[in-house]
Amino acid sequence: MGLVGRRDLLSVFLRSDEGIAREVGEEISALPSGSAEVTADVEDGVVTLRGSVRSRSTADSLRRQIGRIEGVVSVLGDSLVWEVDDVLPPYVQWRGL
Repeated sequence: MGLVGRRDLLSVFLRSDEGIAREVGEEISALPSGSAEVTADVEDGVVTLRGSVRSRSTADSLRRQIGRIEGVVSVLGDSLVWEVDDVLPPYVQWRGL
């Protein structure tokens, strides 16, 4: 009989960065061809996205999908840019807000 520590309980949920990176790559490759140039780095379960996509909704969707991958701790996408902001309503876009 022994004690169960936090490490024992959390080890079930831990995945290697390589395994996470493979799944992240699958999500990126599922984007429509020609609409995105995205790369990702994974370190300690933190995914950092870089590059560009056609629309803001695509960037938001990609972040959400990657965040759902088992083992991902967080998704950093500050370096992920988009060409068209299709999330803001047109009346806000033309005012430059």
